[in-house]
Amino acid sequence: TNPDVADQVKIWHILAASSGLVVGPGVAEEIANKYSLSGRDVKQILKLAGLVAYARKLTSIDAKVIEFCMRFKPTERIKPV
Repeated sequence: TNPDVADQVKIWHILAASSGLVVGPGVAEEIANKYSLSGRDVKQILKLAGLVAYARKLTSIDAKVIEFCMRFKPTERIKPV
């Protein structure tokens, strides 16, 4: 089973910080409340989101970038809550 919302938010922040990425304010909470993700899903989506943000010259990753990246990682686990 996937982590609850609070744990997903912690995972987003820990993985972003360890990767040197900036996730915009409230973004992790927004995504965690909308989708049930495993830690592995968060890690893979965050990697791709970092590349997209870099290519778009963004200073932080927003929910639109994350949801854009989720289209390329379709799994049964990524579904709205």
